[in-house]
Amino acid sequence: MTTNDLRPAIGQGVLHLFFKASAAVDAAAAVAAVAAAFGREDQVVSVAMLGHKADIAVMGIGPNLWSLRDLQTDLVASGLDLVDSYVSLTELSEYSKGIPQEMQNMRLYPDLPPEGKHAWCFYPMSKKRVGDVNWFTLEYERRKELMYEHGTSGRKFAGRIVQLITGSTGLDDYEVSPCLVYIPTISRKSFTRCVSTKPRRSTPNLGRSTPVWSPNSMRSSAETTRDQTCQPSRLLVRTLANQ
Repeated sequence: MTTNDLRPAIGQGVLHLFFKASAAVDAAAAVAAVAAAFGREDQVVSVAMLGHKADIAVMGIGPNLWSLRDLQTDLVASGLDLVDSYVSLTELSEYSKGIPQEMQNMRLYPDLPPEGKHAWCFYPMSKKRVGDVNWFTLEYERRKELMYEHGTSGRKFAGRIVQLITGSTGLDDYEVSPCLVYIPTISRKSFTRCVSTKPRRSTPNLGRSTPVWSPNSMRSSAETTRDQTCQPSRLLVRTLANQ
């Protein structure tokens, strides 16, 4: 367990790690790294990736940033090749003032992954600041209206998609980093409509496009976290074994 302690005043740290694996990986050490993170009361979700950019994604969520750093160190020490990463914090946006306490807690202290949802997507993004298309030149009330409108579109997918939107201004390359967990049977068209940042009517597209990390399936890295038994993810083990 780490002896260092660094915690945000509000919310939790979120660390996305993307790895390539090879036959040289010590699978037992990788699984032990995840189990150790759970022992430090972090949440860890492992994801099997599609495409050549990465084989495995690991998302760690916890109150102590040093603990997340330990997770990264231990996974790299197991032989996994870290090819990309992203750092952010759970937060409440300036447009969410006044929401019920239960909703605030869900955003600041999420419980992942939700039952029955085994598909995952991560797409950090920023608002545009190009020429006349500049989100931050809009009046606050207009920005708030557009955000509420966008939220209304997303609520149409309630029950099918759970989203975790974290803040990363000053921490990484983009301003916010949405992560979606959803049922695998959702259509591509519906998914695109859900993640689109283009408001309706005649307002220009104020969201800057970014690469999207999207895999085929995911599992909690402790299949029985609620029993505190911290069993490592079968998906993580299977993915490593197939390299």
